[in-house]
Amino acid sequence: MKKQLHLLIFVIALSAISSSLSAQYYVLFVGKEISDVTDNIIMDTIIEMGYTVDFIPGTEYKDTTLLNPYNIATAYESYDAIVFSESLGSGDVVNFRKAGFPIPSLILEGNGVKVSSGRLGLIADDATEFHQVGGGSTPPKDETCLSLVIDDNSHFITKNYYSSQEVAWSTTDVIPGVTGFNLSNNIMDALPLIKSKHAALAELPMLWAIPEGAVMVNKPGIEMKNTVVFGVITSTLGDSGTVDLYNIIKRSLKWIVGDTVETVIGVNEHTSQILSNIVLNPNPVRKTASISFNLESEALVSLEIIDLVGRFAYTCSPEYYSAGINNISIVTQSFKSGQYFYRLNVNGAIYTGKMIIIK
Repeated sequence: MKKQLHLLIFVIALSAISSSLSAQYYVLFVGKEISDVTDNIIMDTIIEMGYTVDFIPGTEYKDTTLLNPYNIATAYESYDAIVFSESLGSGDVVNFRKAGFPIPSLILEGNGVKVSSGRLGLIADDATEFHQVGGGSTPPKDETCLSLVIDDNSHFITKNYYSSQEVAWSTTDVIPGVTGFNLSNNIMDALPLIKSKHAALAELPMLWAIPEGAVMVNKPGIEMKNTVVFGVITSTLGDSGTVDLYNIIKRSLKWIVGDTVETVIGVNEHTSQILSNIVLNPNPVRKTASISFNLESEALVSLEIIDLVGRFAYTCSPEYYSAGINNISIVTQSFKSGQYFYRLNVNGAIYTGKMIIIK
């Protein structure tokens, strides 16, 4: 009970505050129609982040007779990013390629990555590097389609999750399809972050992050901006998306526009009176580490290490430590790779720091 009462939330999402203090971001949202339920939820989510959203239907987006058509880069000058909804036809996104991928993008239209039929061409070969579960002659959908598996949690987008953690993205009774693809043969710097549990997509991740400056092998003249491609099929999702799904979408958008500043609690207001010179060495940690700290006077000290969802990974019972430099050794061999927080409790005063475990 005492641990529960003392459990703190160490990472504070200051979306409302930061949006009022930081620069305004303008997002172009391309969808099928303004009445689409899932598109409206995604747009509302983006607006709640403090971003400004302009909606344009896919029919207008692909229209090359406009005064300033979207197949030229100047059409994007007013925007910080573009979001392509999964409700679009996969060929509706081609103007973005023709314009040279001029701004950061969040692409939910997984079919749009293909080379054929005038699409984005982010992969090298449709036959071997693309697969969709839930259409045509593909294997049948099953409940594994409802879960994401975190493949890499070192990236900003996925850092709030464990590596290999399963995350539900839909609660609907109608199982949505999923799309997987391999971008790494055509875009060397593309990073796979999330996979589907479906066996047919074991080697084809469903969420990729492409960093600014990446170049496509089949289009060497184009230098990419930050891009995230997500292969969840939302056309049958309605209002059944989970908090985790929209959290991943939000963090993807934050990453592509560079809105990645977060606030972490550090020193409690009373801590600095008795505790100083706190050092975790090494950090990142592989097998063992030591936390050293200086006490102004004798104090009762305990140490707890907590993961990102608030679970205790390590506890050290309270002991009295003398004034001066002290050390606490930690063995982390049983820890999974990822980010943790260590918390020193010194006579009730709290210091919190970050710890990274790598294997």
